[in-house]
Amino acid sequence: MKRSTRDRWWVGIPLIAIGAMILFRQLGYDIDVGYIFRTYWPLFLIWWGVKGISEIRRNGGYAFIGPVIVLAIGGYFLARNLGWIDYSMGEFIRYLIPVMLIGGGLFVLIGPRRRDRKHHDKMQPPPAPEQPYKPLAPEDLEMPSSFDEQFEKTFGKPKQEQKNDAHGPHFTGSTDSSSQGQQYKKKHQSYNSNDTGYGEHYDDGYGNGYGDYGSGNTINKSAFIGDLYMGQEVFSLKPMNISAFIGDTVIDLTKAQIPYGETKIVISSFIGDVKVFVPEDMDLGVTVTTNSFIGDMSLLNQKRGGFLSSAQAETAHYHEASKKVRIIVSVFIGDVKVNKVG
Repeated sequence: MKRSTRDRWWVGIPLIAIGAMILFRQLGYDIDVGYIFRTYWPLFLIWWGVKGISEIRRNGGYAFIGPVIVLAIGGYFLARNLGWIDYSMGEFIRYLIPVMLIGGGLFVLIGPRRRDRKHHDKMQPPPAPEQPYKPLAPEDLEMPSSFDEQFEKTFGKPKQEQKNDAHGPHFTGSTDSSSQGQQYKKKHQSYNSNDTGYGEHYDDGYGNGYGDYGSGNTINKSAFIGDLYMGQEVFSLKPMNISAFIGDTVIDLTKAQIPYGETKIVISSFIGDVKVFVPEDMDLGVTVTTNSFIGDMSLLNQKRGGFLSSAQAETAHYHEASKKVRIIVSVFIGDVKVNKVG
């Protein structure tokens, strides 16, 4: 099938399917378009992944990595929406990563490496032919005229430059180097004249939140691959900045000593679930703001899910509470759960 024909199929079939559903609804058939989109939206990811896999030969062998990831994510969400599996996103990623490593190793071992190399060698243009040897012309063999010799006999040789002119740049350079040394010394003294100036400028430029890192008022934690747990023991709650690349993030605030005022917790995760357990306390107010590319959300008994989701929830009388916790969560792929316990 030609590329133009295949591209028309990829665009035409989804349009026909969407138009047919809307038409049947207009004709009086009981079709819940909202339910269909909520349940079968992963088909768009599957369609995108299959389309990318079909173009591997044109884009190269290593172009299969992106479409396979998109296809796996679409298949996971479709199976989850239909009730076929009950895995969380973190558990799914734990299985997906080793499977992709195994597939990548097999591709390196049995991939079309030699065939691509032979094809590349065949496609290289032939080298340009060498130019034939041309004998020199008679004009090129003539000796240069003795005009300079006649000029010297008539007017004499020009005087040579004085030796001190040749050494002039060296003396000038020594003077420049001494002046540069004095300038460097002045700059060095100006930098060391105030040791605390750099820190104050850094705090003024980037805010007081990051400046508290040195004083211990802000907790910064990060994890590249693996789960991150906080709150297994009694601890004093402070403002936190938590970032994780691949893995679940679990924070238990039921054992935390929450101070008066507002405490801010910022959580960022690329792939993985985020779970925060908040104690059931009348004096505690909680507000949650979340953003997710793909994943479900459960915020203070309010549920929401789908694609490109953002939500915000807070407890009653949050502004009147003496103790406040503000939670901000940003997740690319994963579920977010912030629930009260107690």
